[in-house]
Amino acid sequence: VRFTQCRMDYNMGWLVQAEAPPGPLLRSLRTAVLTGNASQQDIAFYFVHWFTALAGSVPTPMAGSEKFVLGFPLKVLSSFVASFSAVWNLGISQSETQVYENYLRWRWETHKPCLGPVPEGYGCVAQLRLVVMAQGNSKLLLKAFHQLPERDRRVLSEELARTGCEGQHYQHDAFRDQRGPAFLLYYGPAFLQKAGLLDPFGALLILAEILRQAARHLALAGVRRLRDRHNPHRHVEGGDCHNVPQSAGRPGLRTGEVQPALCLRVADQV
Repeated sequence: VRFTQCRMDYNMGWLVQAEAPPGPLLRSLRTAVLTGNASQQDIAFYFVHWFTALAGSVPTPMAGSEKFVLGFPLKVLSSFVASFSAVWNLGISQSETQVYENYLRWRWETHKPCLGPVPEGYGCVAQLRLVVMAQGNSKLLLKAFHQLPERDRRVLSEELARTGCEGQHYQHDAFRDQRGPAFLLYYGPAFLQKAGLLDPFGALLILAEILRQAARHLALAGVRRLRDRHNPHRHVEGGDCHNVPQSAGRPGLRTGEVQPALCLRVADQV
């Protein structure tokens, strides 16, 4: 009853596009699993219910399930279905961060074309998330990531590795500082898929600058040192790439070329 009637705050798109850190993505779902002593079969049932609810969200009883046939590219629908089993272990056996990290590593291992060994150590989670967000131009984006100035690569490596879960960190990443909120990258995948296709190096510079300014905003407000429990989901630094200085002098991203706005949301820890 809880899985079908209660709000789980679970957004499938945040997982399959690595848009959100594990905290805001999986915290409510894991709480429901633990408090209800749910099994893997119960979690599987939740996804069956989610799938059928999505199919009927735009009811066309005389025309069949147009939502899936017309509203979802087959690649997107397949990625949704393939991700179901990744969440079945959420609960006592695996935390939010463990489930999320295993999913990211599985996406790298099954990526076509092959990307080689799964990265390890400092910056590995940033690379895993960028590959999933890019959805196609992964090799160009990874090449650009390694060509970034050290200060920009460090910002991406650290901000994309924050979990949003107090006391949790990624097993395979050397970054351990989990102070303060993590960022949820609204439309980050859309930004990287469009801007990253035109100029992957410039797109990553812009993303790094937005994260840098947002982190600086939190530091000035004292939020990163002391969590803002009164307003844990406020937006920080919206806008699009036109408002970010092109510090590297890359002309590839010009006004009017990139449509999606990139917005950050603070994902508070509990």
